Amino acid sequence: MNKCLIITLFILSANIVMAQNNDNNLSYTPNNPKNGQVLKINFNPKGTNLENKNLMFVVYSVKNGALNAEDYQFNKTDSGWEGEYSIPDSSKALGIKFITGNFENDFPNKLYPVLLYGNDGKVLKGSKAACAYLAGYQGVIQKKADTKTAYKYYCEEFKDSPALIKYYLSSYCNAVKNEEKKNPDTIVKEALLTVEKEKNELDESSLQSVMYIYKQGLKNNSKGDEYYKYILNKFPNGEMAKREARDAFYKMRPDADKMSKALSEFNVRFGSGETYEIMVGAVLVEYCSQGKYDSAKELLKKYDVENNLSSYKWMYGLVPRCAAMCLSKGNDEAFAIRLNDLALKLGKALMELKKPNPDNLTSIQYRKMTTEFAVSSIYPVAVNIYEKTRGTKEALELAEEGCKLCNSSKELKHLYTRLLVANKRANEALPMLDELIMAGDKKEDLLKVHKSAYEQVKGSTEGYESYLSGLMNISVSKMREDVKKKLVAKPAPQFTLKDTEGKTVSLADFKGKIVILDFWATWCSPCKASFPYMKKAQERYTTNPDVKFLFVNTYEKSENPAEGAAQFIKANNYPFHVAVDAESKVSASYEVSSIPTKIFIDREGNIRYVAVGFEETTIQEEIDEVINLIK
Repeated sequence: MNKCLIITLFILSANIVMAQNNDNNLSYTPNNPKNGQVLKINFNPKGTNLENKNLMFVVYSVKNGALNAEDYQFNKTDSGWEGEYSIPDSSKALGIKFITGNFENDFPNKLYPVLLYGNDGKVLKGSKAACAYLAGYQGVIQKKADTKTAYKYYCEEFKDSPALIKYYLSSYCNAVKNEEKKNPDTIVKEALLTVEKEKNELDESSLQSVMYIYKQGLKNNSKGDEYYKYILNKFPNGEMAKREARDAFYKMRPDADKMSKALSEFNVRFGSGETYEIMVGAVLVEYCSQGKYDSAKELLKKYDVENNLSSYKWMYGLVPRCAAMCLSKGNDEAFAIRLNDLALKLGKALMELKKPNPDNLTSIQYRKMTTEFAVSSIYPVAVNIYEKTRGTKEALELAEEGCKLCNSSKELKHLYTRLLVANKRANEALPMLDELIMAGDKKEDLLKVHKSAYEQVKGSTEGYESYLSGLMNISVSKMREDVKKKLVAKPAPQFTLKDTEGKTVSLADFKGKIVILDFWATWCSPCKASFPYMKKAQERYTTNPDVKFLFVNTYEKSENPAEGAAQFIKANNYPFHVAVDAESKVSASYEVSSIPTKIFIDREGNIRYVAVGFEETTIQEEIDEVINLIK
């Protein structure tokens, strides 16, 4: 995963401190742990958000810029929790965090970096750099990098061991850029020169880091291009060459035959793997979208997909699309059913996948992630196809299976409750539907099913409107209470950016106003899905001069984000004022790691509310409530 960004809806803030035996919550022995020893950990959650909860602990082991995460069981004691961890001989430093196993809620929890020591009693060479890497890590471990701590430890480590810079180059240069007030580019260039002394010995990943720092950090495209060519020449079948071949492959769409030929050449050159598997699925999509089902069947036979599920598991998100296309066209139902069954089998293969090692997710987190991917992508389509081809009973059984595997897909919940009602099991559906409505889900199709469930349970629709009104009132009250609980008050970082017309825009321009910053990107599907609703929200306040909306384009992947953002806004006729955070520095200062994110700033220039993600049925009510509370 990219350390700079995760589009996931589940990352919150964390703090970094050095773990000491006198910490109020954490203690461990031995005091100066070494490789190969057993670290005995004691944790008292009193005063933390983990109090009175069942806990596990995560250990992040770091060596030369590689991060591996594993989760371990804890034992309950009278004073808290205790556990043990065998320190690998290869580790340079550890990071300890305590979790409940709830992926979304565990990210605010504190991370405790732990230095390791040598037999001489001194801090192990490389340990401070490894701890700096943990402190400076922005992504799945924590929302905001602690570049101050990271820079301090990097400076101490690299003073005596500059050769280690190559393992942490990107993280180190990021810390320099954020913390060094005078001539940060000079220090970055010095770091690059140190690394470049070993240019011929560097692996591809390290060379790519050098290239990106030249191109993006120092804006030296000529030097960056020089490294680009060097990498392709030195690693003709490496990751960068693979990306080039992949990009060229996708430009061949919609010529599926040409893509199929390129696919074979790609396999010979680069072998199998996730990229290749997805490319196989892309060819299948093109054949099915064009109604070339014989070619699609031949593709499955040629690569023996149906007999090698584990080798094509990453096709899981594309095969359901193919099944749905076949069924909607109505001229090859048997193949649609075949593809649907294949999709379900691929989903099971994905859910059985073991996490890569090293990796920054724990085994539990990785399993939860892959299960959610599989269920949300495959089961809604599969249930619909089951209903059309096998009937409501089998469709219900499949929906129930999917909900048991992962209960986070609203689309699947909608299908499940509707099928429960269709199968005369409204008594089971009604409480679930009530919960969905009280949680703010007010989609028209859901309300129709809810009314049918009520009628089936009660015997008539008498009293339904009053019943529904009560649920709606609970939903509004709950939303209001949730908003109040999430209100904060902290100074909003000042910024100055260029908008899509090249004009300067700054937060200071809106002094005395309520400002809503909407952070988004052109590649972000939830961001784009939210825009029709954000357009309505903005129009609602058009006549209110005290409320201003500013859409901040960030985390773009193109070389000219301003142009891309402007084209998108114009093509969709959105009346938004868009500022371009080309280097994503404003996003970082506002601790935005997941998009879309809306940040509400009051008249005094304080951040008062942060809304991550997008829910179409409640977005307007949430905006209105926040504005009403902070005006």
